[in-house]
Amino acid sequence: NLEGKYPYGTEPRDVYRRHERCRCETELSRNGKRENVWSKITYKDTHRAEILERINNIANADKNTNTIELPSDVKNTFLSFEQRYGKSKTEHGAVIYNGTQFDSNTKSRNHVTMPSAAKNSGASTIHNHPISSPPSHLDVLNQEMYANTYSRVVDMDGNRYTLYNPSFKQKKREECEFFLAYAEHIENEEKRLDEERIAFRNSLTDYPKEERAQRYSDFINSRDGELYNSMNKWLQDNADKFGWKYQKERIR
Repeated sequence: NLEGKYPYGTEPRDVYRRHERCRCETELSRNGKRENVWSKITYKDTHRAEILERINNIANADKNTNTIELPSDVKNTFLSFEQRYGKSKTEHGAVIYNGTQFDSNTKSRNHVTMPSAAKNSGASTIHNHPISSPPSHLDVLNQEMYANTYSRVVDMDGNRYTLYNPSFKQKKREECEFFLAYAEHIENEEKRLDEERIAFRNSLTDYPKEERAQRYSDFINSRDGELYNSMNKWLQDNADKFGWKYQKERIR
């Protein structure tokens, strides 16, 4: 445990290392200001409470605010699929409609073509993500557009993400309000992260080449998963505003 305060120059080298799913903050304090050593963002000590609140919000993003109860046939299909494909390195999918299960025939590293039964109102779908990520904006689009009741994504890190859509009305793409809002959030987050990445890279011009490369690599690694955390939190904070339910769970 490296938590603590150290006079500059006496700190252990490991305080600058990131670990898996790291949310640690390493800061340099001087002249009444604090600088985050990863993002290079500087703020006054008086803003620290606000920063800590934001960090705690991210840390608590996995907490469930909704419990989604599945019909027995959907639940059994989903559980069987999780056991079979939860750790797969390629995407697979299945649909349950009117008590019948339909499995996908095509699969790849980052895409699966769902059976045509997924285009029926009231159908429920499940597929896996070979990375640790929540439902994408296209996952939400398909569920809203085809009025699928339940959808679930399982990832290879042992997370399951379930969405419940109460509507049986199919929609055109431009009518899918939940999808449009979610897609806008993702676009804004990607833009923000890209701007911060460019700003950090430009701030390294005075460092020697090798140190510059290492600092940039450390910065990129520290941001790994930030977009997915933001997507998960947005779904948790906003699903009920559109009449939906969203739940993230750890299954292993």
